[in-house]
Amino acid sequence: MCREGLHATSGQVSFRGPGGERADLAVGPTLDGRPLTTRHLAEVFCLTKPIVAMAALLACERAGVDGHRAVGEIVPGLDDEVAAIEIAAIVNHDAGLMAPPAFGWMTTKPDLRPGLGAIRRQAGAAAYSEISGWRLLAAVIERLTGQAAATFTGGAVLGPLGLDDHVCLSPAAADEAEASDRLLLPIGGLPRHRIPMLHLRSPAYRTRLDPVLGGLANAASLATVGHAIGSCVRGHPVDGLPSPSLLRSVLARRRRTTFDQTWQRRCGFALAMEVIEDDAGAPTQLRLTAGPFPAACSIDLATGAAVAMVLDGGASSVAETEARFADLVQELDR
Repeated sequence: MCREGLHATSGQVSFRGPGGERADLAVGPTLDGRPLTTRHLAEVFCLTKPIVAMAALLACERAGVDGHRAVGEIVPGLDDEVAAIEIAAIVNHDAGLMAPPAFGWMTTKPDLRPGLGAIRRQAGAAAYSEISGWRLLAAVIERLTGQAAATFTGGAVLGPLGLDDHVCLSPAAADEAEASDRLLLPIGGLPRHRIPMLHLRSPAYRTRLDPVLGGLANAASLATVGHAIGSCVRGHPVDGLPSPSLLRSVLARRRRTTFDQTWQRRCGFALAMEVIEDDAGAPTQLRLTAGPFPAACSIDLATGAAVAMVLDGGASSVAETEARFADLVQELDR
């Protein structure tokens, strides 16, 4: 995984097989010289979005709310066009919620960010990890459960899956991970406390860690979530996930395949992941890739098998990370 195109010193790879097979691997030193372990947590950015998507759908089920219901029926004060969007469309990254822009939102102090009423729809645009959509899903969770989105996600999804200390969606959870010396940082040896953009070492940056923007995880937790989603889609109920019938209905919802600005290619999404289809248009895989801290997860919908990787370092491009991950998936298939 660490060959041409990837600037990584070490990495984690985890696999969950259809028959319960399990493999967790960590190889190499971190950039600040420590041995990498399978328990180290990295900022995997939006690879935590499928977890939050499961929480939103689970909140709907528990409240007796149709997961295909218009979001405005639950969250008040939205723009009329946004209010008419189905929750399932948001989960599928298919809502066209491109405004306010993700980067502007991410770099604005939390107390200065515009409210939910400022969210606007851009017709015909699908978007990988649209932040505005996840703001709405967090609001749905909070309105239906009376809990903060991170709190409900931790108790309802991560706890039953045995991952409550392997995925962090809040500053408090990140503090606990740092106290146990399990944060994997891509900037070894630099004056981390004095350079604001060194992410998780910066208190200002850490306030941005939440279900809307993404979180911390390791490859083992991502593979576990992927395997659970794959099993549930195949008809097996999983404690901590919505019902198989709801996940199947969201997966089957008609997807628009459009040119995605983040990945610079045409793609379609379901359950917060990219859908890989066969020649007949049937979904065969769910896949998600993130950078610049290379991380990826893939679910085989035919078997429920899942594989995830997290590399310590960076990549020359998202396309390069995807190419290397595709190599890994192909090797596992063989």
